[in-house]
Amino acid sequence: MGITPAPPYDPFAEPAPAAGTGHPTAAWGDRVGAAFIDFFVRLAIFAVCMIAGAAGYLAGGSAGEIGITAGIVLGVILTWFVYAPLMMARTDGQTVGHRATNTRVVMADGSRMSGAKAFVREALVKGILIETVGSFTLYILPLVNYLFPLWDPNKETLHDKLTGTRVVAA
Repeated sequence: MGITPAPPYDPFAEPAPAAGTGHPTAAWGDRVGAAFIDFFVRLAIFAVCMIAGAAGYLAGGSAGEIGITAGIVLGVILTWFVYAPLMMARTDGQTVGHRATNTRVVMADGSRMSGAKAFVREALVKGILIETVGSFTLYILPLVNYLFPLWDPNKETLHDKLTGTRVVAA
């Protein structure tokens, strides 16, 4: 009675259904597309905040300095701490990018994302731990994080593993 070896890992094979979800794990290209679209949504939100801040700056005086600072602070808060967690909590795990690429974020057991879990995933782990702290690694950590699904058998990023989430086809 011999042991049959496992077939070699193929990163481009059709993903298997994510455990407990009944949906296949999202393809890496769909994840990249969702991130790309969400980048431009965040950029638009930040631009609106900066325009509002610039209007305050053009008002002159001490209001000008407060206006530009308020625009930056509001832009950072909205893009990092509000946009993705709020969208995921209200639209069943989808941001604008995920909706466009027909993917969604769920918990590892297939359950729906709560606002608190979306905040931990998007703001604390992805935004602060991976991207901000990762900037001190010359962006090697964020690069490894986003490429990780290419060689991970479950097609998960590091932030998925840390937060117990999966990105699945919607």
